[in-house]
Amino acid sequence: MRSKHVVTPETVLLDGFQKAGVDVHPVGHAGFEPSDDYDIIHVHHFGKAALKMAASNCKSKFVFTGHNGLIPTGYERNWARQKTFRYTVDKADAFVALSQAEKRFYENYGAAGKVHCIPNGIPSEFFRANIGPGDEIKKQTDQDRFRILYVGQLIDWKGVNFLLEALQQVRLRHNARLRLVYHNAEREREYKQMVQDLGIAEAVEFVGILGPSELAREYYEADLLVLPSFADCLPSVVTEAFLCGTPVVAGGVCGVPEQLDQYGIPIPPGDVPALVAAIETMIREQSRYQALATEMRTYAENKYHPTAMVEGHLALYRHLLSETDSKTGRKSHWTDPLVRMAIAAYWSRGRKGKKGSTP
Repeated sequence: MRSKHVVTPETVLLDGFQKAGVDVHPVGHAGFEPSDDYDIIHVHHFGKAALKMAASNCKSKFVFTGHNGLIPTGYERNWARQKTFRYTVDKADAFVALSQAEKRFYENYGAAGKVHCIPNGIPSEFFRANIGPGDEIKKQTDQDRFRILYVGQLIDWKGVNFLLEALQQVRLRHNARLRLVYHNAEREREYKQMVQDLGIAEAVEFVGILGPSELAREYYEADLLVLPSFADCLPSVVTEAFLCGTPVVAGGVCGVPEQLDQYGIPIPPGDVPALVAAIETMIREQSRYQALATEMRTYAENKYHPTAMVEGHLALYRHLLSETDSKTGRKSHWTDPLVRMAIAAYWSRGRKGKKGSTP
């Protein structure tokens, strides 16, 4: 995936730190070890590094960004992951939420006072390939065909099966076509069979993974991005679509409604009639949304600018370091040794089960 999809919130943040002259050392989860050598250790995503840092007595300040829509939307079904995620949030010195909705959730989760809202920034230059003179986005309207795009993973909580069901109904009245762009093909075989069973195989194309310039072209050529997810915080694909002047229909969970603003329609996840109605609204109002393309792009560039993300994080780091003149470490908890033992046992088992690979 990384060979194709080089623009992620973590890489954008890392690049911004380096340009700002920050001494930053990027380390993957597999190779991470807690160390007092750093002022700040910022762990992105819930995994080995997050748990190791939470269970350590390391004196560096610990910032955690979960990038996890499963917890605030209540979609996480695994009891152990629920408990260990909460443990990690509790042990962190600061938690970064990506939206106001996520911030409110974690404040009610018991983390009040250490939750900071810093939305992900997306560099617009990766999506400029199809911008015309005067910064005006010009789309070619095809009155006989409506082009729908999905960008994400083919996994259960992304709701692609509901999108396929909705497309079947939309096609009873409109010539709508769907392109699926994805880097995780977990349910690809199932969905390919599903489009056959629904009789819409000729209207659905399984594209697979694309690079940034190819993906920008997909956004630009689409009339609509649909992301029927059950568990997203602030999906980057929504911002990316807006940067290309493409409106969005998405599952109205966590921070998605505030992200959509007036340029998209939030729908209840799993509600096929609502999804059909939203898509048909976009078809009827296609010309209106196309007229908003430049405004849409300006909105995304201003609200989700990488500079704001970088400055927000640096301000948070300065705040944490100003709270004390010396490194004091986090409060220990009786569960810390148990978590350290569980980490060692779990990832040791992973190495034995996957010979020659790094878990």
